[in-house]
Amino acid sequence: MADFDGARIVIAGGSGFLGISLATYFVANGAAVSLISRSALKRPGEWKHYLWDGRSLSDWSKEIDGADAVINLAG
Repeated sequence: MADFDGARIVIAGGSGFLGISLATYFVANGAAVSLISRSALKRPGEWKHYLWDGRSLSDWSKEIDGADAVINLAG
């Protein structure tokens, strides 16, 4: 099993099945996960969620700065 203790991971387009599955895995292995999406989450979890309207910067942009990994699942 991987060890992501202290890692900060951002998943863009993370509100669907694949994003939630990845977030669940990373959180279970010690990472702090932030999901960025245009829609509400279908399932709550131990991660942060930021809505993105596709036009403006908001608090989600601060999550990317200094992240250990950014996974882009946005279509």
